[in-house]
Amino acid sequence: MMTTEYSPSERNTPPPLQLPMPLPEPLPKPMRHPATVFVSGAPDFSTAPQLRDRLMKRADEPGASVYVDLSGVTHCAAQLLGVLIAADRRARFRHRRLFIVAPSPAVVSAFADSGVSRLLAVVPTAAAPEPVGADAA
Repeated sequence: MMTTEYSPSERNTPPPLQLPMPLPEPLPKPMRHPATVFVSGAPDFSTAPQLRDRLMKRADEPGASVYVDLSGVTHCAAQLLGVLIAADRRARFRHRRLFIVAPSPAVVSAFADSGVSRLLAVVPTAAAPEPVGADAA
């Protein structure tokens, strides 16, 4: 079972996470606060399409990066890795970034075993000053 929660960028509250990050030039107008998609549980083949749709929609929004909080993921199946890579590609195509935030131990292990950590920008904790991993410099 997997649950997702979306913090819409239309809120008037501060974003759940703020990081220094490279932004496309020139800055899109109006610049929107980043929103975070929270994923918990054990995403698998039956829930991957729902998560993929949500992340693709988020990647298509103008002027925003995609933040995916995986701190609540208890098991990381290959389907989740595929969804994250596809969402990262979509975001990059739109001149945006996808950031993996606070991955759980299960996600960290799956990333290390598969080599995905070299492809995606991973922010180890919500308080980290900047992403590490793919194109972090």
